[in-house]
Amino acid sequence: GRLRRPMTAGELAAFVKEKLGAGGVRYTERDGIIEKVAVCGGAGADDFMEPALAAGADALVTGEAKHHQLLAAREMNFSLVDGSHFSTEQIVKKELAARLRTAFPELPVYVLLEEEPARYL
Repeated sequence: GRLRRPMTAGELAAFVKEKLGAGGVRYTERDGIIEKVAVCGGAGADDFMEPALAAGADALVTGEAKHHQLLAAREMNFSLVDGSHFSTEQIVKKELAARLRTAFPELPVYVLLEEEPARYL
């Protein structure tokens, strides 16, 4: 998607942290501004970083990034934002449950209330 307003990598990381309610995020800097962002909850850096870059994205927001992926992103002048596996998946639970209830009204759907297992300093 396209951001409503262009941002630096640091601004995007702060925006992601706020919107996810995450305890913290990790990100790579990038020269220039970010306008086009790819998003993948969970462990998306493994499979989606290079396709996002090839599709013209300036950044990928995902839930998990390994050290070598952060290094590769920096080398490619690509911003990789790791919003935490927990936070990137928790945000969609209520919407997904509502859609499942609509599609399958006879099926009981429950949303598990969880707490972030990690603590941030």
